[in-house]
Amino acid sequence: MAVWTTIRQRAQSLLPSDPNRWLPSVEPINRSIVGQAGIAAGAGLFLGIYVLGVSRLSSQMMLMALAAALGLFGVIIIGHLRKLLLAVIIVEITFPLDIYLNYQTDLAEIGALGGFNISVTTGCLLALYTLWLGNALIGAGYAPRPRWFANPPLVIYIALATISTIVAVDKTLSSFEIFLLLQSFLLFTYIASTVKTREEVVFIVTILLITLLFEALVMIGLRGIGRSIEIGPLTARIDSGGRVGGTVGSPNGAGGYLSLLLVPALSLLIARWGSLHKLLAITAFGLGTIALILTQSRGGWLAFGGSLTLFMFITWRRGWISLTMPTILLLVSVGVAITFQDAIVARLFGDDDGSAASRLPLIDLAFRIIRDHPFLGIGTNNFAALIRSYDTPDFGNAWLYVVHNKYLLIWAEMGLLGLAAFLGFLMLMIYRGWRAAVTNDHFLAPLAIAFSTAIAGHMFHMLFDVFNGRTQIQLLWLCAAIITVIDHSRLTDPDVDVSISST
Repeated sequence: MAVWTTIRQRAQSLLPSDPNRWLPSVEPINRSIVGQAGIAAGAGLFLGIYVLGVSRLSSQMMLMALAAALGLFGVIIIGHLRKLLLAVIIVEITFPLDIYLNYQTDLAEIGALGGFNISVTTGCLLALYTLWLGNALIGAGYAPRPRWFANPPLVIYIALATISTIVAVDKTLSSFEIFLLLQSFLLFTYIASTVKTREEVVFIVTILLITLLFEALVMIGLRGIGRSIEIGPLTARIDSGGRVGGTVGSPNGAGGYLSLLLVPALSLLIARWGSLHKLLAITAFGLGTIALILTQSRGGWLAFGGSLTLFMFITWRRGWISLTMPTILLLVSVGVAITFQDAIVARLFGDDDGSAASRLPLIDLAFRIIRDHPFLGIGTNNFAALIRSYDTPDFGNAWLYVVHNKYLLIWAEMGLLGLAAFLGFLMLMIYRGWRAAVTNDHFLAPLAIAFSTAIAGHMFHMLFDVFNGRTQIQLLWLCAAIITVIDHSRLTDPDVDVSISST
């Protein structure tokens, strides 16, 4: 032990006076030879995967990837790499830059996750964990222990998803979803373990709001031009009927995305944040509400309305708002409803081309699978693989797709225990947000309550859609991570300046 200490002290004495120059941290750190070796190994692995991925791209995309890599290493040299990587992840969840390896088109077309998802977020997570491991190896100030069990039901859910592979007919399909769940879990764990200051929460929420604002502008712009657009690997979608999905994907998926973020944006008007943040929040909320209407997602509308009502009720009971704010929102809502009354009335009361009726046979199909496999399920992501097996003549010409009910889908694929674990994950997040309501933290408690009520609304929306895409899963787990950070009261710097310029 004494020999190791001597070696470490000698190695530290050889380091430059500013060790944070290329490896940013909350505190100045000292790097040992072992730490440098660990970082180098991780960087080498990252570069190897990067080169293999780039070799599959077109020449134009290869140049873009090379520019991104040069920019990344420029930031490594300059500093603030951790913040950059977190920002890139948050933005890329909404504006996905990804590919699917071993893609199975036929099954993806009926709702399965079609391949191994490799994205910019995948690379950023690898880089973040490499930095984290490097700091841990050298005993750096910014190397907290990973909180793998910050949400026990979530761990159980992933474990059961993995175990369900045993009974899966198509184990490759199962591996696709497990790979995505593990990436999402790494994102959740990283946020829950390493975010320790209010400034970091402000930074994450600010990036979320900016991303929400830009996505809303994209969706409104799509409605204006009336057609989908493609920029490299990024697609912004509008359906032929005028329903807007934006870069998120389907209109229903976009509705879920917006309903998860709109109430948290509004909560900043109640929280003691800076005026510039409040301006950003109200702008994102207003444009996001218009974008939500353009999705024509009835589930998204109901989820947003329910979560907003619940949030207003809780904050009113706590004495954080008067009845003036709900009254103003009600009047504004009436004005918006009048402006878009044709689209709203048509969607709520008009002919939906059999959209709602077509989901009833899928629910019946799900219950047949559950009846045959109530406890173990058929294997995660295997619903699409078994659809044909249950397509009996009494279904006629029914539309065959993965059941548009997240709970029935999990029950059919992972059994009753899998459904219980998933519900436990969601309910724990709502409970943790509720605990924030009884605190006197006017800085972060409104935000935690907003995220938890948004998840409550999202749970209702899950009754009517699949929600197995990367954007939907990772955004939900990111929101859960923010609630976890606030709930565990590990935040410091209570007097931090929360103006946008400070982040």
